[in-house]
Amino acid sequence: MIIGDIIGRYDRQAFSWVDGKWQPLGFLGGTDTIGGWTSSAAAVNTFGVIVGTSSTDSGNSHAYRLTAGRMQDLGALGGSYSSAAAINDSGLVVGSSQRQDGSTHAFAWSNGKIRDLGTLGGSESQAVAVNNAGQIIGSGLTAAGAWHAFLWQRGHMTDLGVLPGDGVSEAVALTSRGEVLVRSIGAHPRGFLWSAGRRIELGPAASGFDPVGLNERGLVAGTMSTPSGPHAATWYRGTLTDHGTLGGPYSDVAAVTAGNMLVGSATTADLFPHAAVWPAKPEQP
Repeated sequence: MIIGDIIGRYDRQAFSWVDGKWQPLGFLGGTDTIGGWTSSAAAVNTFGVIVGTSSTDSGNSHAYRLTAGRMQDLGALGGSYSSAAAINDSGLVVGSSQRQDGSTHAFAWSNGKIRDLGTLGGSESQAVAVNNAGQIIGSGLTAAGAWHAFLWQRGHMTDLGVLPGDGVSEAVALTSRGEVLVRSIGAHPRGFLWSAGRRIELGPAASGFDPVGLNERGLVAGTMSTPSGPHAATWYRGTLTDHGTLGGPYSDVAAVTAGNMLVGSATTADLFPHAAVWPAKPEQP
């Protein structure tokens, strides 16, 4: 199943594509104004349950869950809007919602109830992913006012911190084993894996490795700095590998598949960017 958004001049609508059949997903509601009817799809689980965000008849935007063609409003944490980011195979939905005081907090929704996940001591938080064990990752403001990545599990939110010298971090991806890929930002982006309570830096600081994805085999995909410009790269068990370009100076990765294929774009010798894939190499995990 492929999900995405149909973008028109005045509106946006979520869609799904399965076995050659394309289906618009509709809306929770809307208003008869420019942009008053909108929906977007964010994620789909193994059973084809889709989550996203839609306009409502009140003019607000709410997170939704779509099952068997029926779109369900997941509500909000007391404020006017909510947005779904991910869903696991048990139907646990996570995202962000406005509260009555106007702040935005990460939420988890299941069995008809929406739960506030709290923050790292500041006023804001947002959830971006959930695994089948119910572990949730996202980012939140600390009491000092800095955004830090977090891991939420068994009712507790853990601050994953930053790499030395950096001020901000954000959660990027989560495996079924609870490993978290984190982007740490200071003078330039770099990354680390949070695993069993410790940070594992991804390559030397000079590489400027900016992570974007992590698969279940532990392969991290991203972009690294080179003398000619950014290149698609991977990190695995301490080794950083440059995957090159299509003949031009630049390339980047958008995602890594379960089979270690990289998907992204690269410039050719004429300097034009092209969509690109990098097949898995034999020496990869």
